[in-house]
Amino acid sequence: MSEVTNTSNSNESGLNNLKQIPYQCNIIPIRQALGLTQSSLARELGTTESFVCMVEHEKYYPVLEMRIRIARILKTDTSAIWILKEEKDGTN
Repeated sequence: MSEVTNTSNSNESGLNNLKQIPYQCNIIPIRQALGLTQSSLARELGTTESFVCMVEHEKYYPVLEMRIRIARILKTDTSAIWILKEEKDGTN
């Protein structure tokens, strides 16, 4: 199973095509509030700092298992990390 979905590539089947899902990733403020660096988060996840950076900057959208692992390390739930922009803007 792939660790991430690349948001820069279109998927003809429409699955995981995140260009059509306007979301905001809130890892950075949550991670910083806990005093974690990208490097320390990556170490706890068993992945690379580059992977964490790509997720934080919405270049990659991790698969469910990785999203859950990230949320557990950040002591929150996935809905606090990945927020649909309609929900954040209050237009939902």
